[in-house]
Amino acid sequence: RISFNWGVPKGSEQYAVGEMPKVDCVVIWAGQNDIIGGKLDGKIPAGVEAYKKLLVEVRKHRPAPIPIVCLYPAATMHSTHSAYIMISSKKRTAIADEIKAWAEGAAA
Repeated sequence: RISFNWGVPKGSEQYAVGEMPKVDCVVIWAGQNDIIGGKLDGKIPAGVEAYKKLLVEVRKHRPAPIPIVCLYPAATMHSTHSAYIMISSKKRTAIADEIKAWAEGAAA
């Protein structure tokens, strides 16, 4: 069973901290909204710090030895989402590189 805690109405699949089910692994998919929206601010140190805070928060609720797998888009991606902004492949790749820097910086 996949249990996720975002994008669902209260009382559905969303869990309060005390009622989260046991899991074997936590997967974080970071950066999709940034890539679809076509904009980031270039502040990699601030992104790394924000990502570190996210990892600390996740670890509070999912202590070791539960692994945390952080995924992020590695390059250009396509979406039919209404928020998708048409920008150049070069800019989308630069955004993906920034997201990668956040994840790798936070995990270091």
